[in-house]
Amino acid sequence: QKAGEDVSTFAGFIERERDYQDCRGKLTATNDSIAVLAARKAELEDSLNGLRVDIDRLKHELWQKGKEQQEILARYDPYRDAPEAETVVGSAEELEERLKSLKEQYSGEIRLLEKRSTAGRILTG
Repeated sequence: QKAGEDVSTFAGFIERERDYQDCRGKLTATNDSIAVLAARKAELEDSLNGLRVDIDRLKHELWQKGKEQQEILARYDPYRDAPEAETVVGSAEELEERLKSLKEQYSGEIRLLEKRSTAGRILTG
């Protein structure tokens, strides 16, 4: 009788031990998965932070480019409706000389027109 009970108890223990070992294996696998996922999460968070920095930099660059474009358009505006200039043929040196000459000849008038344009924008502003 006692031996039968001992065998039955031992058999129950072996079955529970097998379940226990299975559960331990599953727990170890789960803990390993958690560690891998935590490392991956940290990598993704670092990547996300880097992307946020890039986005902020690009937003600033876009803002800067927009500002530059507005300034260029403001400088171009007085010349928008100007008549088309005649085509001039010559070497680069000849054309540069001619440009210098024209700049000197018309610089006073250009400054006066730019001042009027600026004053007009300030008044309508």
